[in-house]
Amino acid sequence: MVSSEGLNSSQPPKQYGVTKPISMLGPTDADMQRSRELEKVFTFFFVSLSLCFRNWQAFVSEILISCCVCLLWKFLSDDGLYESKEEAAKREEVLGRIGQIVKDWVKQLTRLRGYTDQMVEDANAVIFTFGSYRLGVHGPGADIDTLCVGPSYINREEDFFFVLHNMLSEMEEVTELQPVPDAHVPVMKFKFDGISIDLLYASISLLVVPDDLDISDVSVLYDVDEPTVRSLNGCRVADQILKLVPNVEHFRTTLRCLKLWAKRRGVYSNVTGFLGGVNWAILVARVCQLYPKAIPSMLVSRFFRVYTQWRWPNPVMLCPIEEDELGFSVWDPRKNPRDRTHHMPIITPAYPCMNSSYNVSTSTLRVMMEQFQHGNKICEEIELNKSQWSTLFEPHLFFESYKNYLQVDIVAADVDDLRSWKGWVESRLRQLTLMIERDTYGKLQCHPYPHEYVDNSKPCAHCAFFMGLQRKQGEIIQEGQQFDIRGTVDEFRHSINMYMFWKPGMEIYVSHVRRKQIPSYVFPDGYRRPRHPRVSSQQPSDKPSYEDGGASRVGSGERGLKRKRDPDEANVKNDMPDKRCSISPQRRDSISPEIISHKFGGTSACLAFSEGNEMCEVDKKMFCPDDVEGGCTSNSSVITSLSSDIGSCEDIGNESVAGSSKGNNGSADGSVEEPNAAVVDGVDAEAVQKPVLRHVFSIGVNRKMGKDGRWARAIEIVKEMEEKCATPIGKLKQVADAMVVEMHAGLASEGGSKLKMLISYVDNLPTGILVPSCTYAYDENGLFYALDLGGTNFRVLRMQLGQEDGRIVNQEFAEVPIPPNLMTGTSDALFDYIAAELAKFVSQEGEEFQLPPGKKRELGFTFSFPVTQTSIASGTLVRWTKGFSIDDAVGQDVVAELTKAMERQGVHMHVSALVNDTVGTLAGGKYFHKDVIAAVILGTGTNAAYVERAHAIPKWYGALPESGEMVINMEWGNFRSSHLPLTEYDLELDVESLNPGEQIFEKIISGMYLGEIVRRVLLKMAEEAAFFSETVPAKLKVPFILRTPDMSAMHHDTSSDLKVVGNKLKDILEISNTSLKTRKVVVELCNIVATRGARLAAAGILGILKKMGKDKVKVGDKQRTMIALDGGLYEHYSEYSKCMENTLNELLGEEVSKSIEIVHSNDGSGIGAALLAASHSQYR
Repeated sequence: MVSSEGLNSSQPPKQYGVTKPISMLGPTDADMQRSRELEKVFTFFFVSLSLCFRNWQAFVSEILISCCVCLLWKFLSDDGLYESKEEAAKREEVLGRIGQIVKDWVKQLTRLRGYTDQMVEDANAVIFTFGSYRLGVHGPGADIDTLCVGPSYINREEDFFFVLHNMLSEMEEVTELQPVPDAHVPVMKFKFDGISIDLLYASISLLVVPDDLDISDVSVLYDVDEPTVRSLNGCRVADQILKLVPNVEHFRTTLRCLKLWAKRRGVYSNVTGFLGGVNWAILVARVCQLYPKAIPSMLVSRFFRVYTQWRWPNPVMLCPIEEDELGFSVWDPRKNPRDRTHHMPIITPAYPCMNSSYNVSTSTLRVMMEQFQHGNKICEEIELNKSQWSTLFEPHLFFESYKNYLQVDIVAADVDDLRSWKGWVESRLRQLTLMIERDTYGKLQCHPYPHEYVDNSKPCAHCAFFMGLQRKQGEIIQEGQQFDIRGTVDEFRHSINMYMFWKPGMEIYVSHVRRKQIPSYVFPDGYRRPRHPRVSSQQPSDKPSYEDGGASRVGSGERGLKRKRDPDEANVKNDMPDKRCSISPQRRDSISPEIISHKFGGTSACLAFSEGNEMCEVDKKMFCPDDVEGGCTSNSSVITSLSSDIGSCEDIGNESVAGSSKGNNGSADGSVEEPNAAVVDGVDAEAVQKPVLRHVFSIGVNRKMGKDGRWARAIEIVKEMEEKCATPIGKLKQVADAMVVEMHAGLASEGGSKLKMLISYVDNLPTGILVPSCTYAYDENGLFYALDLGGTNFRVLRMQLGQEDGRIVNQEFAEVPIPPNLMTGTSDALFDYIAAELAKFVSQEGEEFQLPPGKKRELGFTFSFPVTQTSIASGTLVRWTKGFSIDDAVGQDVVAELTKAMERQGVHMHVSALVNDTVGTLAGGKYFHKDVIAAVILGTGTNAAYVERAHAIPKWYGALPESGEMVINMEWGNFRSSHLPLTEYDLELDVESLNPGEQIFEKIISGMYLGEIVRRVLLKMAEEAAFFSETVPAKLKVPFILRTPDMSAMHHDTSSDLKVVGNKLKDILEISNTSLKTRKVVVELCNIVATRGARLAAAGILGILKKMGKDKVKVGDKQRTMIALDGGLYEHYSEYSKCMENTLNELLGEEVSKSIEIVHSNDGSGIGAALLAASHSQYR
């Protein structure tokens, strides 16, 4: 088991790592003494090793070393951390099966794509393992991290996540199949014959992947994207780690010990901000380098000794960081400002070297350091024979370590939905920790516990996570000081609800619970064990002391008993004692009907959880804690108090929100009581009763801050906004990759993605090509009308096409405003108004426009809202956007509605084509520039369309069009991804919008919303920092009063005194006499909001180019790629448009950007509609 290599060597020892070893000593007599309990194993090694050694002294030394190793090996074996031979054989068999499946998959795709028979025969994919399996430290039931490496023509987005996914879904051996394309490292999770598999894919720049591919060679990274680099590096890092340790077996045994310890102590979880497998492997490997001749029992002890003294954020590295000509970014805080923010850098040893522990926060680092100290103390006692190894591995008593907890309940309609929903929520729990740290300025510390708990008594699929809460130690507190984290939790909840695959029944509830309220299902035996009055002598640093429910912190057992009234704890006060408080506002129509047991108050119910196994039903606007007499609360909140007032530490805060429009509390029996108007710990009742999106620190700030403090707070708000809106290139590429994934998903099936990817039925775009045999000079000719409805105005246009004088002979248009009441009225009222205005326009038709005899006027109808088209001239409205909300039009054929209105108004016209404004812009752009392949609208709203290969649209069931192409209307305004940099202002705006949860991309990049975002930030600055005056300007409270054109004017102000900014503030917001420095801050804020929008728009365009394969320069391809853009935002907001174009060039790189050109398609949607009416004329 143990090699003696190097024990008696006279050659100078090899140095491992970036520094010299701390010690070259081997085990001492004291180390060997601890091996005596393994007498049974000793006999086995005596017999086997005696045959191998002639030198008796060397033999004895090796025996003692081996026995010390076996001490830990026996403990690990007894604990079930080594799998059986049968399971090991089954794993190998499963890997072989998967290897054959991916080979067949690649061959099938190679054949379908028309490659030669020889290419099909040579086509190959190779399976590699990484993680614990590749390192040799996996245990029974552990998943196998697996990488499939395929050729360059097999992609991840479509081929892996759809074709291979579908193949796997049809196999009986495959269960629990879950694709996660939006992850930092895209992965497909499933079980194959009961073995858990995490499968990644990497497409490398080879046409044929050899079976003996050397994945450690840097050449595999040539010409691949960043997600592929991350996928490949799992294997490369594991190989490097094994090469960089002095003794692989000692490393493996030690790593098994430390992984077990980390799991028992609740610090093994990369996703929640602790450390994952590769992090622990690198930490252990570094200790092995520092003590190259130590045996595992020594290495475990040295591990804790080293890392209790480590001065973070000094990085842990196994080898020097190397840069390569490939140009991938490596971890370097000197060059990369973001790397300076990492709290616990643990650097991977393979190029490109990255920080593998970027998820660690200040709170989780604190918890790990406490656990390191605990482990170090136990190891010191083991060395003094005062303790045993089993003490080190005792579970952490998490539910005895804090007095206040957050409970996150996750529910879904069934176990399959819960699996995907839980994975999404768990991956975002770290964000809740960071948000609480941010909003409480680090004064409220969180300990997220990485274990999930299930309450099997619930009628729906359920699991829960918990977070411990405590005030930062050593903080000086003031009387009545509180933490109000309602806004924080609300922001977290909204980010969770961005889940693109959300289904009815998927819900999340965040509640405050005290220690004695922890539900029984979290305990191993289903109930809380009795507390013992004394601390165990075997675990002095971890077991808490008790008296009347008090608890000491981890590592403080020696402090003895603790009083119940503890000024250091995080209190929550309430006039409803001993009850849990939900701090999750309830979601409308949020729970599946199957898991609702009855109605409450005559309205649909949704679920909330309470202590024990009872589930209480609550109205969708009311939260009713169980067993509370006469009390119902809504949108209840947690105000965490740090008051040192004498009082019970178990009190709960006042949780009251009006349950009716009159502000009364509704009781469980339907009666109504007056709300409690008392002041709670210095916060007035209004602050408690109303759901807020800002924490309590803002209350009264204007009265207490001096002038300098106010200005500092205002600048702080702007800086926070700038940080949250940051769009580094790496994030933009993630957004682009997420866009590509969503495009594939939307093309695969209806409802498969938030991107609708609507089939436009436009398979032939107008070309303007000369046709000599025709009567007229061009293919499209005649008189055609267009109607463009897409915002607060609509336009009508007529156009004479294709006579001898040129392509467009004459054109006229008129623009008509839509009265606001019609935007929220009825369908008939809106379309009758449009038809009447169209009749006026037709009546003004001049002699220069000639309609051939016997023909009816034809119209192209640009309708810039989501529709499901069934033909070129019919489509059903899916939903309204851009401020429209006309319920009776949803689900109707908009062409039929317009036709009926025209008949009522006496307009004789045939609708030949129904097009989206973006499709129209694409048609117009293509008519004048043959290389146009896509179009983007950036105006009041935003959208994109592009030309797709018809065979790449799985949801197309009809015969393929002769052209082989189809224009796809993406509806990209509804795109959303976890990579989008959303702020609290975006979340507030979304909640208050007409379509909450929808059009998220549009709400952060389009003209309708940019000015409103600026207004919301200015309002916060006015409220919290008296930015303009002692009072908040009344006009600043009016939603959408600051329009994006006004924002643009301020942003473009180049005058020395920023006069335009001053005038806009005065004329629109009635804010007079602003100083120059105030105006400069306003301009900077405009720049932040516009820059984020422009750069995200560029990322969206990159996604389209990637989907079409136009993001790279192909050898011999000199054809230009053109993208048509239109919209008032792009046309008139020059800072926005310049930023967008510069960002796109930056994303593409110098070489590729030379072949990409953006062209302004002025009035493209109107002209395009008329052109499509011509190309789809009923008379052709």
